[in-house]
Amino acid sequence: MTLLAVTNLSVAYGAVRAVEDVTLTVGRGEIVLLLGPNGAGKSTIVRTISGLNRPAAGSVTFDGARIDRLAPHQIVARGIALVAEGKRLFPELTVEENLDLGAFVHRRDSAGIAQDRDLAYARFPILAEKRRDPAATLSGGQQQMLALAQALMSRPRLLMLDEPSLGLAPLIVAGIFAIVRQVAAEGCTILLVEQMAAQALRIADRGYVLSTGRVVMEGTGAALRADSALGDVYFGSV
Repeated sequence: MTLLAVTNLSVAYGAVRAVEDVTLTVGRGEIVLLLGPNGAGKSTIVRTISGLNRPAAGSVTFDGARIDRLAPHQIVARGIALVAEGKRLFPELTVEENLDLGAFVHRRDSAGIAQDRDLAYARFPILAEKRRDPAATLSGGQQQMLALAQALMSRPRLLMLDEPSLGLAPLIVAGIFAIVRQVAAEGCTILLVEQMAAQALRIADRGYVLSTGRVVMEGTGAALRADSALGDVYFGSV
């Protein structure tokens, strides 16, 4: 059953169309991957879904309702969370304060927030150790863990991650992907933007490949892994 539908979406920055007539769907409980080289439009799509960009044409529907004209905080309240590229934490605030800010939409549920915080610390024990430390003092991998934990504090039905592997060591990336699989197994739907195609396709149910703002390939994770044309997208033959 479809949870998210992006239909004939176009997004422009001034006179430049970053996304052109993109249609994609994400079913409940799926991990769906957006692949493509730099500048393909992947980040623009997730930013538009989260309300940070406005479409020039097309629509975004979540759980049967149009959301492409809502403000970002309204979209979060509907159950969509974005872990943006670059982590976007509050560096002067502590780990715990950053987590609590992620729970803002549930701010009246103090007992539930405490349970969610405990779950975050269970998933990422290093965050429990550093709960009183400013976010700026964390390593890059620890900051990515905090950004993911912060997004989960909003109890999303759809979690979007934009390049979670960027700049991280392979062991940390493997840990992040393992948590993504665990979160999906617990019932959260995932839309993942990633350039590490081989690793990401191992956990994805389906994927879409973009080039110059358009979808040029789509299929199951296994089918895309086996398709020799995927490399052509990255290296300029498509």
